[in-house]
Amino acid sequence: MRNFTPIDNDVKRVFFAPDTDLDYGDFAVYVYIAMHVRVKDGDLKGLAYPTKKRMQSDLSIGRRKLSEAIEKLVRYGFIIAVKVPNKYGGKPLLHYRLSDEWKKEDKEEVEVNEDANENVSEELSGEMRDIIDWL
Repeated sequence: MRNFTPIDNDVKRVFFAPDTDLDYGDFAVYVYIAMHVRVKDGDLKGLAYPTKKRMQSDLSIGRRKLSEAIEKLVRYGFIIAVKVPNKYGGKPLLHYRLSDEWKKEDKEEVEVNEDANENVSEELSGEMRDIIDWL
């Protein structure tokens, strides 16, 4: 299996909490970036470099929606955008690093949302709960 990326359940709880402005498109962008994080390559280890054009194509998402999703992910502390010098000259390249900042500022909110998610999940059908648990 290539690009296997385990996603922490706490990340999913934040994304799918009823009081957040994050949506499935934002989650798709996060997962896509997580799948492209380098585990080798020395100085670039831990960074992901999927171009916006490639993400748009692979995720079937528009340029504006992609930019909004990246801005939200940075604002919520899920990713950090890092400019890396282009070895061929020209503009620096935008790489992404996964971040745990979302844990620090939203720790209490995540715990509160877990209780809210339990109430919501009681209202969901069994099939929908299975899908959410699978995510």
